Amino acid sequence: MKELLIAAAIFCAAFSLFAVESARISFEDPKINSQNQILVSVNHRVAGNYNGAGNAEYKTLFFSDAEKPDQVRLPLTCFPEKMELLCEGKVIQIRNRFGTARYSVEENSLAWLSLSDSLPVSAIKLAPQSVSPDGKWVCFVRKRNASLGTLVIKNASSLEETVLDGDAEFSYESVPVKWAPDGSYLLYQKAGAVYFCDPDAVFQKIDLDESLRKIGSGSISSVSWSNSKSAVYIQHDLVYRINVNELYTRSIYSKIVGIGTVVGRLPFVFDKNDNFWADETGKKIAVVKDNCIVSCFELDSEGSSYITTTFSKPFSDNRGSVIDCQVLWANGVPVLWVNYAGFDNGHRKSVIYTIGSDFAQRCFVNDSGLPHLSPDGRKIAYTSGSDFCVVDTHTWKELCKLSGETVYSYIWSGNSLLYVGGERFVWQLSLPQYGESARLKKLLLSTVKTGFWNGSVPCAIDDSGAFYEYKENTGVWKKADDSVLSSVFAAKKGSSATQNGIYRIFTGATESDHFENALMVRAMRAPGSSRAVFRESTAKAAPRRKVSLAFDALDNADGLSRILSVLDSYGIKATFFLNGEFIRRYPKETNQIASAGHICGSMFYTVTDLTMKGFVLDETFVRRGLGRNEDEFLNATGKELALLWHAPFYKSNAEIVKSGENAGYKYVEAGRFCLDTATLENAVMAKQWYLGADDIVSFYVENATDGSVIPISVGKPEGMRTDYLYEKLDLLIGALLDAGFDIVPLL
Repeated sequence: MKELLIAAAIFCAAFSLFAVESARISFEDPKINSQNQILVSVNHRVAGNYNGAGNAEYKTLFFSDAEKPDQVRLPLTCFPEKMELLCEGKVIQIRNRFGTARYSVEENSLAWLSLSDSLPVSAIKLAPQSVSPDGKWVCFVRKRNASLGTLVIKNASSLEETVLDGDAEFSYESVPVKWAPDGSYLLYQKAGAVYFCDPDAVFQKIDLDESLRKIGSGSISSVSWSNSKSAVYIQHDLVYRINVNELYTRSIYSKIVGIGTVVGRLPFVFDKNDNFWADETGKKIAVVKDNCIVSCFELDSEGSSYITTTFSKPFSDNRGSVIDCQVLWANGVPVLWVNYAGFDNGHRKSVIYTIGSDFAQRCFVNDSGLPHLSPDGRKIAYTSGSDFCVVDTHTWKELCKLSGETVYSYIWSGNSLLYVGGERFVWQLSLPQYGESARLKKLLLSTVKTGFWNGSVPCAIDDSGAFYEYKENTGVWKKADDSVLSSVFAAKKGSSATQNGIYRIFTGATESDHFENALMVRAMRAPGSSRAVFRESTAKAAPRRKVSLAFDALDNADGLSRILSVLDSYGIKATFFLNGEFIRRYPKETNQIASAGHICGSMFYTVTDLTMKGFVLDETFVRRGLGRNEDEFLNATGKELALLWHAPFYKSNAEIVKSGENAGYKYVEAGRFCLDTATLENAVMAKQWYLGADDIVSFYVENATDGSVIPISVGKPEGMRTDYLYEKLDLLIGALLDAGFDIVPLL
């Protein structure tokens, strides 16, 4: 552990940083009525949380009471960061950082299920939830630390919970479970194996012991439901079919008869980097190998014979590098959705291919969000920048497009109805049928331009200038008569809107580094009686600390597309150190980094340990190596390298550092070795301590101080690792933000 402590001391060493001011919460347009009730817009930023790249800011209209300013607080608008469909489509669950609300479709009413005790100041993403297709059950991982949590299944109606795994891997992308299409069974991942359960039996406490519900070793990507009656499971290279009606019988005797029936063998070994999807008949599967080769197979063999390959092709695109992909079975045809980090600017782009007798591109999508397939497989919904699109998967013609409003979440309710959560409204979208046009209905206000009082009734104006009244009995907003409320709004401007003879409300300065200002209430007849409406806005808080991420591109680019995608989703600019070998091997990727606006420093011209014995090194050698790297970078990008550098492997000495300084470069120190370059081979030989990616994330977060420089390898080191730090970059960034750090580039 001594080496780790040394590394911690070095990576925590302060370095001059270019400070990017973090977005903070602000209060705008406060209004008070004669009943001492307050309306105020709370402006907040969402980081890395929506479909597409970048951040978003939204205003939530809050209600409070001047007589109990830090006790009464209720959001009156509901921003749809995440949405889930519950109770057989009768309830829409809407989640954001202020809490969880539920909207009843039948009753047109909204109620908050839970609310945060204080305004959350962190900028992390919301955790995903996986809801059963019938909407009865909800699965999620309750975060415990930077990378681990508790896998929970909850009854959506009673809110009763049961723990499935006390040590589940946490992810901002997905929950390690898969539901049967009818919601009757759940497959889940735990401790390197896959298990099944019947949710009803689990909550009635009559299910078999978990040891008897084991499918086999692997991860959740090792299984795929084909329909409600059967699933497909792959172990090593063997493909099994599992019939639901045999699950419990076979599980009891699994050591004797196995958990399923072998239906064939793959021509390769299926591992943790692979994914597969079964069609609804259970007779076809599509497998993506190493995120770069898609293959389709027919399960027509017997026993352990090799299954029939119907298609196999590597996929790539000269417009970007692959981030990830998935297969959607649409009308019985496999559709490959590939996400790329664009070579032009690093933003997410997607390409849709159909796999049949050929490999045909159907759509190209800029600034794309995740696709959602309708239950019958005939339509795909997705976002493209500020457009929301629905496409027919048979003709690949556009059925519907909503433009001009960024969409954050969307869910299917049946085959022709969608709920769409946008920056202004939550919509109900009925798709066109029989020659009709699509129908849009506003359900909820996501955000408002400003709020005001009409007596004791909260009112609001949206960005288009339309007026709304808040209905307290239902918790929703109703479109109001513009001619009536416009005169009320005009009369409520100025001081009459911020004081009522008893109290005055105003925004003032705050010492909190998390808030732009504070909303204050003052009793007009009691001097010196000012109080904060939101107490946390005036609580003294230590200034946000700053850390930098140093991405080291030595000689391969395996993790680059994922790194750029995660950074882009958070709106973070980082610092990349490029070795000459990387630039020569990956000129497009080098230009991709620079075009995305990241700081590019030098990691010398060649992959060499400059401190190794017998190596003759002088200032001329260092100058020439740095100069040649400048030329290589200029040829690849047309831009100049920043005057920052570090030696390959962070191996340097005083003479090397001084030589770089004399060449005009500032040396960046981030550790005598990078934790994510340690390999299993070196660990076995006791040359290095080995930590998995989850442990490295925790280590960096726990040891980070103001000015820390955290090194992350862009590619894979020579040798074996169980995982790589770039695969957990979103966890690292989320944990650092939650711990009160801003992430800034070096300068």
